[in-house]
Amino acid sequence: AQRTALQAAEGLWSSACQAGSGRACSHRAFLYSSAGPLPDPARHFPLTRRACDLGEGSGCRMQADAYLRGDGVPKKIETGYEVLERACQGADVASCRRLAIVNYTGTDQSISPVLNNLPIDKEAGIRFGLRACRLDPDSAGISRQIAFASKPLATQFDADMCSAGYQPLCR
Repeated sequence: AQRTALQAAEGLWSSACQAGSGRACSHRAFLYSSAGPLPDPARHFPLTRRACDLGEGSGCRMQADAYLRGDGVPKKIETGYEVLERACQGADVASCRRLAIVNYTGTDQSISPVLNNLPIDKEAGIRFGLRACRLDPDSAGISRQIAFASKPLATQFDADMCSAGYQPLCR
C-alpha cells in the first residue's frame, strides 16, 4: 500500500514538476534522495537542479548537499556553497541561516558527515545573518545554533549583528 501511495505521489509530482512547479520538483527529488524512500542519486540530482532553477529553495539545498557529499555527482565543496548562496539570494531563509553559521564558524553541521575546517569569513557570516533576519525575524536565533559549537562565539555573533545594525540583538 505504501509503495502504491509513493507511486501515485511520484506521478502527481512528476506532472506538476514538468508543468513548472519548483516545489513539486523538490518533493519528487526528496523521494530519490539518500534519505528518501526510493534512493536513486541518478534521478535525484537532475530534479534538485530543476527545482533550484525554478526558484525552490529546498531544491537548491538538496542540490548543494549533493555537491557537498558527492552524492550522485562529483564532490565539489565550493560549488555546493555557491548553490546555497543562490538560494539565499532567492530569499530562502534556511540557506541564509546556514551560510551565516558556516561562514562565521567554519563548520557545517547541517550535513552528514559534518564539514569542519571550512574557510571562516565572519563578515560574510554577518551579511548572511542580516539577510536571514530581514527575511524572517525569527532567524535571530542563529546564535543558538552557533552556541552548539561555542557559546563565546555565539555571544560574539550577536554583538557583531548588533554592530551591523540588527537592533533586536543589541543588549
